[in-house]
Amino acid sequence: MAKASKIAEQSAEPVNALARQAMERVREIDRHAADEKGQQIQALRQAKETIHQRVLELLRQEDELDQAIALVTGKPVEKLLKVKRPRANYADILDRLVSWLQEHKGQRYNYRQLEAELPELADVSFAQLIKPAVAEGEINKEGSRGT
Repeated sequence: MAKASKIAEQSAEPVNALARQAMERVREIDRHAADEKGQQIQALRQAKETIHQRVLELLRQEDELDQAIALVTGKPVEKLLKVKRPRANYADILDRLVSWLQEHKGQRYNYRQLEAELPELADVSFAQLIKPAVAEGEINKEGSRGT
């Protein structure tokens, strides 16, 4: 009986090793896929931010042209298109901020560093922005020690 259990253990070891190798390979593939997904999301967010900044710049230029026309004609200019300026998507900004803070957990940083990473923070009240994340426990506000 002892001999049979010893043979069973020996034959199980290669199977377990093979299963461990397969599981490690699956984890490696999952990590790689998650990294690629993160890079794609970051690229898409950057493209979206670039478009948003360009739209704001075009609207500012349109206002300047309207003012120049009004100055020359002496009459206010009627807008051809009544376009409302897009509002900032604070949920998106907050998601990006929380991600950045989690990536830099335990590091010291200041508001200028955050603003350099997330330029859209320049026009946002930082305290109001992080209030929901602090309430939910996503951000730990201990001085400037990260999340």
